[in-house]
Parts: sequence; C-alpha cells; structure tokens
Amino acid sequence: MKNSSVQGGPKDDDLGTEETDALEPKTDQAFENDDERDSLVKNSVRETMSKRRSKWTAAHMLQIYSKGYLISLGLQYFNTGTTAMVDLVNTKLMDEYYNLSPAQATAVLSIPNLAWSPKILYGFWVD
Repeated sequence: MKNSSVQGGPKDDDLGTEETDALEPKTDQAFENDDERDSLVKNSVRETMSKRRSKWTAAHMLQIYSKGYLISLGLQYFNTGTTAMVDLVNTKLMDEYYNLSPAQATAVLSIPNLAWSPKILYGFWVD
C-alpha cells in the first residue's frame, strides 16, 4: 500500500477500481481511427463525472447542512462577487474617467484601507 505524493492524500487502495476503470474504454477491439477512440473515452468520462456530480444536489446538501449555514454561505459568495465587481468598476473609473496612472490609482484606492492597518497591531495586542 503506497501513499500518494500529497500528504494526507488518498492511498492507492482507497481509489477503487470503479472510478479508475470508468475512464478506460471497456472494449478489446482495435479502433479504425483516433476519433472513434476519443469519442468512446469522452463518453466514458462524461458518464463518470455525471455520477460524481449527482450526489451533490441541493436536496442532498439540505440533508447534510442546516439551512442557516447554507444561507450564510450563499451570502458570503454574494458578498465576494459584489466586492469583486465594485473593485473592477473602481479600476475602470480611475483609468478612463480620472485618467490616473496605475500607481496613482493604487494610491487613491489604498486610502480607505489605511483605517484598517492599525487593526493588525490592535488585534495582536488584544488577543
């Protein structure tokens, strides 16, 4: 029994033959061309991936996790996406409307973050 190169990763015996055999076409015939072989392999991979995806449906996640957790997770993803969009708009605004160089735009956009800089030292001191 060999360990994989990643620490804490799955062992060779843990992978099972079902997943590894599904990626190989189950036929002993010789293929006439590469397209036929490639399409058989692609179909086999699609079937395997659809089996893997199907167990993480919304109904399955509602059985595992509480609704409160899923709502907070969704809000966090929404917050991250909104923040990324605002950052893109700010960058475009600084570039096209105010005609600032990248260095000037970085300086302007970093000013609101200065208020959070002492928080690192304060948090270390309080904890």
